[in-house]
Amino acid sequence: MAIRYPEVFSAVVPATPGSGNISKAGRLAGIPIWAFHAKHEHPEGTEAMAAAVEQAGGNIYLTLEQSGAHYSWKHGDSIL
Repeated sequence: MAIRYPEVFSAVVPATPGSGNISKAGRLAGIPIWAFHAKHEHPEGTEAMAAAVEQAGGNIYLTLEQSGAHYSWKHGDSIL
C-alpha cells in the first residue's frame, strides 16, 4: 500500500513484509520505515527491499526477530 500510495503515509511498520518490488523502492524513500521479520522465516527478500530503500535515500530500520515465534497479529491470548 505504501508503494502504491506513498503520499498517504507518514510512516510504515511492516511485519514480515517479504520482498516486494525492489524496482519501486524509491517510492518509499520519503517515508520512515521500521520493518520487522523473523530471522527463521527467510528474511532475504525483506533485507533486499531494505537495502534498495536505503540506496534510494530512504530511512529504514530493519529488526530481525531472533525468537521462533513473533506472532505480530496476536495480542495476549486473542487474535486481533
